[in-house]
Amino acid sequence: MDTKAVLVHGDRLYYGIVQTGDSITFGSGKRDTVQVEDFEPKQITVTNKPSGVSIRGMDIDQKNVPMESIVILDESTQSYMYLTTLVRTSLKQYKMPYRGSVKLGRNLYSNDVVINLPFISSEHLVFKCDAGNIRVEDLDSTNGTYINGKRIGVGKFKSGDELCVLSMCIKLVNGMLVFEGVNEDLTLKEADNAGVGSVKDDSNPDKLVFHKSPRVQESLPSQEIVIANPPSKGQKYEKGRSGGSMLIGSGAMMGASMLTGMMSPALLAARSASLISPITSAVNAGKTNKKRKRSLEDYIRDRKEKYGAYIEDQKALIASVAAVQRNIISIENPSPAEAMNTVFDLRRNLWERMPGDRDFLDVRVGMGYEDLCVPVKSRSGASGFKMEDDEAENLVEQIVEETRIVDNIPARIPLLKTNTLGFIGERRVYRELVRNMIICLCSSHSFEDVKLIGIFDDKEKTYWDYLRWIPHFWDDEKDNCMLAFDENGANALCDYVADVISIRKENIENKNVRDNSIPSPF
Repeated sequence: MDTKAVLVHGDRLYYGIVQTGDSITFGSGKRDTVQVEDFEPKQITVTNKPSGVSIRGMDIDQKNVPMESIVILDESTQSYMYLTTLVRTSLKQYKMPYRGSVKLGRNLYSNDVVINLPFISSEHLVFKCDAGNIRVEDLDSTNGTYINGKRIGVGKFKSGDELCVLSMCIKLVNGMLVFEGVNEDLTLKEADNAGVGSVKDDSNPDKLVFHKSPRVQESLPSQEIVIANPPSKGQKYEKGRSGGSMLIGSGAMMGASMLTGMMSPALLAARSASLISPITSAVNAGKTNKKRKRSLEDYIRDRKEKYGAYIEDQKALIASVAAVQRNIISIENPSPAEAMNTVFDLRRNLWERMPGDRDFLDVRVGMGYEDLCVPVKSRSGASGFKMEDDEAENLVEQIVEETRIVDNIPARIPLLKTNTLGFIGERRVYRELVRNMIICLCSSHSFEDVKLIGIFDDKEKTYWDYLRWIPHFWDDEKDNCMLAFDENGANALCDYVADVISIRKENIENKNVRDNSIPSPF
């Protein structure tokens, strides 16, 4: 069974998942599974075997460590480890109030969120909500409160953050607390207010007045990734020729002398003795050639292995950037079903987009792909000229090309930049697409910022008639619904649109404002 290993080191908390038959390391080395500040490489190793879990390192060597137990590693640095059986995300979620406080702890009677785990204090922490902003205060708990791995006394808690107390984790997703590692030990009480994004009207207790929460929009990664070129390929091996040439030359001279009969016995002896030096040189040259060849082969092998490892690290880095981009875009552009839940549950992200946002009037139309949000470059020469084909250098260009696209990401159409949009194909398919676009637009944009007009064939009135209940299809005075299913209604709506455009143009001319600085409401 998989195990969650939690390391507390000073004021930091780290954790990793150890699958059965595998091991992970906590340390500051590049190859360590969990990167820990001020740790030696592979200082702590956790191994999960069918027979039990063991911890080794920092003068600790324990086998069959019991689950839900704390192992002291170093008292001087306040380092200890907690092991537990991995528990998945709970189906229970808690809707945060627009204003108010939510207390979390083990005591059933004094807390709004009750987590009956031994390392949770009786009254552990409190969430304080004010107009959509959430602050967390630790109530002098025994095991502390950690946000994104750092222990806090008081800290901000925003969408995407992770709050941990040992193995229990809470994430804030669309104004909801999502719990992990709580088993069945979680009890949720109803909030004292009317719910996310709404407060009660004192003059009319049964009426809900919606308040838009401030939007916290995460920034996409922006730092470019530059892949270093491989090290020099090295000189091509060429067998040395000096020793052999000397030997051939000396032998040729001696043979010529013998043939001409011009060599005396004394001279012949001298010539024979002179051959000893070229022969010795030839032997030494052969040894040098083998050594040079072996050295070059070792260099080529090391170059390939080390650069290959570097390339794998760069690919992992690019993949992590793509994952962040995919996650941010997916959260900002939920599916139509999720957008409907946002409306029904009055979630905090309802109508969150403002005219100044980078994704204002972007509408999701399905799943697709887009360019990676950061450029990936190589340090190749500007000319790209190569003397010969190099597999390592070709690999760089291949990776740059392969990783420039992020797939499985919501596909969007920027309506603010698109004057005309049409669909061609089977009517049933694109009718459903238009319906989903309306859902996504009306859940993310306020009716005060975006107005919609619908002109339909009378035959489809049954399909589109529900749009009259959406506030985006009504004028500012809430007197007229901007839907038409016949010719007279269509003409009236066109006249209304013409009047609005005329007024806007007049305002633009009077204020000397460029046309594209005021977003269209349609």
